Amino acid sequence: MPMLPPRVAAHHQPRRAIANAADFPALGSSRQRLPPLVAGVGHVEMFIHDSLHTARNTAFEADQVASAMPPGSVMVIDDIRMHEGFAIFARRHPEFQTIVCRHDDRMGMFGIAVKRA
Repeated sequence: MPMLPPRVAAHHQPRRAIANAADFPALGSSRQRLPPLVAGVGHVEMFIHDSLHTARNTAFEADQVASAMPPGSVMVIDDIRMHEGFAIFARRHPEFQTIVCRHDDRMGMFGIAVKRA
């Protein structure tokens, strides 16, 4: 399947569904900031976790976003080798198909979760 040119792919993205630093500029704990951000955007089609790499924080952030993800949405969780946060999330959310991948450095690992239809 050929890839769409970036301008075409971006053109088809609903503007409100794309959250960035301009949408949510305040810094702070994800425990305080993530719930209102998820509620504000309504749904999340892609989530990349690359913040505090602890089991507790990883599972919390993934859990928060999971309920706002429609089928086909993708979650990428970085640095999962040193804790069980991604595994905890996968056990709690069987509605996601998960895979564990190795970084190209062959030391680190990341997880991918896709919400099933």
